[in-house]
Amino acid sequence: MTSWLEEAERIERRKQKTFLDTERGQIKRDRIFENYQQIRDKYKLFIDTMHGLCDRVNRLSLEFRKKFGKIDLSYKETNLGNQLYVFSSSSREEKREGGSLWNVFTSKSSKHIRVMLISISKFLDHVEIEVKDQHLLKQRIRTTGNVDEKQRYDGLQKVEDPNKVKDGDIRGLFLIHIDKLDEAFGMRMIDWLVFNEDIGHLKLTEMQGDHIPEITD
Repeated sequence: MTSWLEEAERIERRKQKTFLDTERGQIKRDRIFENYQQIRDKYKLFIDTMHGLCDRVNRLSLEFRKKFGKIDLSYKETNLGNQLYVFSSSSREEKREGGSLWNVFTSKSSKHIRVMLISISKFLDHVEIEVKDQHLLKQRIRTTGNVDEKQRYDGLQKVEDPNKVKDGDIRGLFLIHIDKLDEAFGMRMIDWLVFNEDIGHLKLTEMQGDHIPEITD
């Protein structure tokens, strides 16, 4: 049986942990705010450039947008105040596999999703870029002459390591210097989002380089 003393100590430890977590969170928010004040003009210029490029793409006729439809761009409020912008697009493919002895046909629909998240880092003069390149699979069974469909599977394939390719899915997080967010990188983003290029075209690994800034509390 837990004594009152042990219980009181447990409560004190929990209070202290909450305070430390809150303090660390505030320190991170302060650093993000400081960084944003320093790079705000450059960051806003890049985001405005991307708004313009996305608008140009989305105004094209469907003839040029059959593969992806449109590019979505949105701003997300966060507790960190890190000025998070989300760019996304998707492409659909459907494959019908032949019938069996029981005249059963399998229809596999694949939704290919590409997402890029850009936000202010806690490291001075840097932004964080997260990319996701994933497949959403859906499989249906249809019997000849029967319009009813049975959905067998619908869900994102699991990615065990966020920085490795797993069954065609890719996820990665990069720390990029603000000066490398220029129009040339913006065009590479567009090429990737409209499914004209693979993720290597973004050159994020080369942009990040070997140097990762360090700070101490």
